[in-house]
Amino acid sequence: MAILWADSGATKTTWKLIEKDKRKPEWIHTQGINPNYLGKEQITNILETELLPTLNNTISEIRFYGSGCSQEKAKTKLRKALAELFPVAKLTIDTDLVGAFEAVRSDDPAWVCILGTGANACVMDKGKIVYQNISLGYILGDEGSGQDIGKQLLRAYFLEQMPLHLRSEWEATYALDYTEFLENVYQSSKPNVWMASFSPFAKKHIQDPFIERLVMCCLNNFVSTYILPQKKFLHLNIHFVGSVAFHFKEQLQKVCSNHSLLLGKVIQAPIAHWKANS
Repeated sequence: MAILWADSGATKTTWKLIEKDKRKPEWIHTQGINPNYLGKEQITNILETELLPTLNNTISEIRFYGSGCSQEKAKTKLRKALAELFPVAKLTIDTDLVGAFEAVRSDDPAWVCILGTGANACVMDKGKIVYQNISLGYILGDEGSGQDIGKQLLRAYFLEQMPLHLRSEWEATYALDYTEFLENVYQSSKPNVWMASFSPFAKKHIQDPFIERLVMCCLNNFVSTYILPQKKFLHLNIHFVGSVAFHFKEQLQKVCSNHSLLLGKVIQAPIAHWKANS
């Protein structure tokens, strides 16, 4: 018998397989599973083709924290897909914000924020969400996310706002023309993931003033949208999880300092910090 934990975003799902007779867990990676964007058949296909072939033992428990798991309709869709393939497993499905809290483990009320492919934020106290912004998704929201940074880089390139030396670096890195851009943004199944795939360019060139301004503008939009309007919570520590927060921690600290906000823990992969008794 074995236990599966899952930390799922739009880009990928990281699975932690815990087997009683092994001292170290096994790590498995599949496509991201967001039940808001995927149908049950699509979820089942990912599980059958990418997860099941890696498993040998019967799974007794699955704990799944993911983006798109805040609404009961979406959770029910995911639960049905998992229950069909793992009929004896005890299932726990909850939002990625709850998974983020399990990682930061604050004893006091605090902000828990996610900056990965997408973005989200809430205030938690004693493991319960006491305030949460409505997530508008990548079309109307996700400020400060990898998708947002990638989108701004694409805009800067195609609108010829990117400095020439960076344009040369961009063209040497990506063989991307306007037709391909249109197809991926308006015809692909995961345009948010595609746009987020350009954010490593910002990480690589973060010392360039143009790139740092672009990133800080995105992060400032996150703080201005999610944090600053909630004045009664501005005194709380603000914890972050996700690759964007981790890789741009210095810029995040500057943005928080500019608004006299308290930056707390910054964790890249929350699943690595989950405890068995949580």
